[in-house]
Amino acid sequence: MTLETDGEDMPGIGFTLEEKIKIARAVVDLGVEMLAVRAGWGKAGRPLPQDIEDYLALSKAGTGARLIAFCGTSRDDIDLARRYDAAGVVVQGASSEVRLRLRGINHEQVITETSQAMEYAKDHGLRVGYMPTDTPRANASFLRRLLRSVMKRARFDSLIVSDSVGCTSPFGILNIVDEVRRIVRVPIELHCHNDFGLATANAFAGVAAGASVVHTTINGMGERAGLVALEEIALALRVLRGIDTGISFEKLTVVSKLVSDFSGYSTRRNKPVVGDYMMAEEIEAGVGTVLSMRKEDFMIADLPYPPELVGNRFRVSMGPKTGENGVKWMLREKGLAFPEDQIPRLASEVRLLARRVKRPLTDGEFMGLLEKVKSAPS
Repeated sequence: MTLETDGEDMPGIGFTLEEKIKIARAVVDLGVEMLAVRAGWGKAGRPLPQDIEDYLALSKAGTGARLIAFCGTSRDDIDLARRYDAAGVVVQGASSEVRLRLRGINHEQVITETSQAMEYAKDHGLRVGYMPTDTPRANASFLRRLLRSVMKRARFDSLIVSDSVGCTSPFGILNIVDEVRRIVRVPIELHCHNDFGLATANAFAGVAAGASVVHTTINGMGERAGLVALEEIALALRVLRGIDTGISFEKLTVVSKLVSDFSGYSTRRNKPVVGDYMMAEEIEAGVGTVLSMRKEDFMIADLPYPPELVGNRFRVSMGPKTGENGVKWMLREKGLAFPEDQIPRLASEVRLLARRVKRPLTDGEFMGLLEKVKSAPS
């Protein structure tokens, strides 16, 4: 979904058509089956003309992606999705009282317009996902009536539990998915926002409760705090639950960096799964452990999974806490000989520079300090 409103609508992001096509090909190669685009939410939510042109071009670019268009209940939205040659649509209709008030419609109106929109989409051969937006804040009795009524009036292929404002918890998602499963007889999808930093945990809980699809973005991009990060939930399901999502994990870090470069939003150094220093040590005790153990034993004892699994790597950071062990590791990694009695001074220079620049040193900076210490008078 990195190209849809929950990805590219992140403030400050605008992909070119060429970048959109490259991202689409990258995520398909990663193992993603469906790619979301936007068709509208009535007139107010209609994509900009340039976005429409890009989606039309994307549909003809031969990326291998199956496009799913997010729509409101307007037939114009669904017709635009058909122009994209979309394989399916997600029809979004309000479910919480606050959303109903915002739109100025009552319970019966939302049931009717949502049902009619889904029937229109099905009549035109589209796969239909039904998303009652703001699901966690819906009145429980109305949500049950809404789902039962829509099931009687319309055909849809999946039901999307949508935490549109990221305001629930893993326990809430467990309960909602369990309740919904008792009502509908279609697969359940999850749309979880990250406003409390719980999106991945919520999605993980929802899958445990019986959901089978999670809406994600690369690097957790998206409006406000973003959506579920694909790299995080896919790895958690694989390692912690043994669920094969079809993702090529060794490509995760490369795809993350591609999207980061195109978006202009750098991922933080210790971001789970794909951060450059997610698998790194700097303090002397940690580096000493690595030096004293075989690499294989260290990976088992001190890391949650091998970094190579996701295309990442273990590093020793040259930073403000680097000691002699860290310098020895770096020298060994680079195959460099260096006088043993000068290692304490080199470690001191590393710490001083790292404190000044407030980040780990680059290889070039480390080599510059090495030459500085070598050429300094005894």
